[in-house]
Amino acid sequence: DSVGAHIHLTRKLFKASLLKGGDMLDHFNFMKKSFQVLNEKEIIFSELHQVYIILSSLDKSYDDYVSSLEVLTKNELTLTEITDCLLEEARRRQDRDLLR
Repeated sequence: DSVGAHIHLTRKLFKASLLKGGDMLDHFNFMKKSFQVLNEKEIIFSELHQVYIILSSLDKSYDDYVSSLEVLTKNELTLTEITDCLLEEARRRQDRDLLR
């Protein structure tokens, strides 16, 4: 693969964002697939960097929620942990919106 292809894949990852009201599971699947493809091309992000990239890809309505994660240590900020937490938060928001 060319350097240009690697840049394209990396740019695609960094430009990905969850739009307000977007499907969190679809977003996670896209992000995880992107990390996997980059990893196969030997462009490797640590798990903590993956967490930071995913959290920074969320729309602004998640800013307060992301700030609440600051109480966690770096060891607690795992992909599994934030995936579970954010999917639960997305479900809560969806339920809240349905009740309005």
